[in-house]
Amino acid sequence: MNTEPLALDIDPKAYLAVHELLDEPAADAALTARELEVRAKTRELVSREIAPRAALLDHTHQFAHEGVQALTRAGLGGLVFPEHLGGTGDTNVAYAIAMEEISAGCAATSLVFMVVTGVLLLAGLALLPPLLQNLYGYSVLQSGFLTAPRGIGTLFSMLIAGRLTGKFDARILVGLGVIFMGVSLYMMTGFAIDQPSRPVIVSGVVQGLGLGLIFVPLQTLAFETLAPRLRTTGAALLNLSRNIGGSIGISVVSTQLVRMTQVAHADLAQHITQHTMATISSTQIEAAIPTAGPLALAVINGEITRQALFIAYLDDFKLMMMVTFVILPLLFFMKRGSQVGGGGQRHVAMD
Repeated sequence: MNTEPLALDIDPKAYLAVHELLDEPAADAALTARELEVRAKTRELVSREIAPRAALLDHTHQFAHEGVQALTRAGLGGLVFPEHLGGTGDTNVAYAIAMEEISAGCAATSLVFMVVTGVLLLAGLALLPPLLQNLYGYSVLQSGFLTAPRGIGTLFSMLIAGRLTGKFDARILVGLGVIFMGVSLYMMTGFAIDQPSRPVIVSGVVQGLGLGLIFVPLQTLAFETLAPRLRTTGAALLNLSRNIGGSIGISVVSTQLVRMTQVAHADLAQHITQHTMATISSTQIEAAIPTAGPLALAVINGEITRQALFIAYLDDFKLMMMVTFVILPLLFFMKRGSQVGGGGQRHVAMD
């Protein structure tokens, strides 16, 4: 395997020139003078001290001691710490800008997106079939047919995203995908316990469209700043992060499902009293308890549990919707695709 460093990484002038092409004046206008200073200082340091050693560190699997020491000497090791504690007291935005420059791309941010996407993808798959089978009464085969439209939506949006990635800013496509995901989860929070199958199918198609718009542009952004020799490792990390996110998501939503079922059950049960059952007199209740009391209580408790479980499913969908919209600001920390508008020269230079 060729482990020679790229000319782009060795030459600080070339490194700075290429990264300056990626700066966007509209986004820079929102930055303070100090934040712009932090970016320029970090970028210049990375071009001299970090990028030239990256290939050697990847080859020898060493820790980047020199890079960390260089960042410390430059005063970038304590950006968000107060001055009285030895830091510089900068904003979180300045810290995020410095981290973006140190990463020299958006692979790390893409990993975060993949974790969250895994949460939404696998957690949704873990929740929907039991909901359809246990509360709506569908068979295993029928629930499979009802969840299949999500795959059709993903297939269609992946084909479209593949054609649009080089023509539009990939961040816009990822943002649209996240919005589609959020809208689909919002639709799922409106499920009714006695509804037909149409809302399940429609929300599944919308969610599939969102997943396709996320996966294709996101992987393009992730691999764009990686040297060819590192793309195999990058692909493994993306898949690993998605699987880890899925495991975390399934664990969280399953725990929340049990917890919120108990909460909803307690909340509903406290309203089931003789005063809320106006059609049954206290005399009839006292006469029925010796014979049908336990059975009647079991029936009432079963219906309360059914309603509580459905409320817990809706709460899980609401939680997933909130997580979806929370990750939208991460798009601002991702670099714009270099091939948008015919700017493919940077990709050639890196290869």
